[in-house]
Amino acid sequence: MTKIDGDAVRIIQLAVLSSLVDGQASAEEIDAIAAGVSKQCGLEAENAKTLATKMISRYVSQKLSTDPIAVIRHGKNAMRRLSGRNRKIAMDIAKQVAAATPGGEAKEAKFLRELAQIARA
Repeated sequence: MTKIDGDAVRIIQLAVLSSLVDGQASAEEIDAIAAGVSKQCGLEAENAKTLATKMISRYVSQKLSTDPIAVIRHGKNAMRRLSGRNRKIAMDIAKQVAAATPGGEAKEAKFLRELAQIARA
């Protein structure tokens, strides 16, 4: 895997957190992450998918995926470290990921609202 810059890592992290806010990441959500990051950040989809899968595994093993408050806190921290343009990209990809599968809409909507507040700041 090639080296990925810090902003792209945070964008992938936000997409991963968006997929985990309902407790688990589906294959469709992982594919949406890879497609979105590839299109918006110019990374190869396979590299984005590999990093996303590693992040998901780490967050699941740390039990983060079972704590929606921690997911939101991690998401806010990652969003704060992005510039305005990259905040918009991160929001666009997180929305695509949230829409990739049905279920968990209330948690995903809350997560996206919390991120949007920071993205606009």
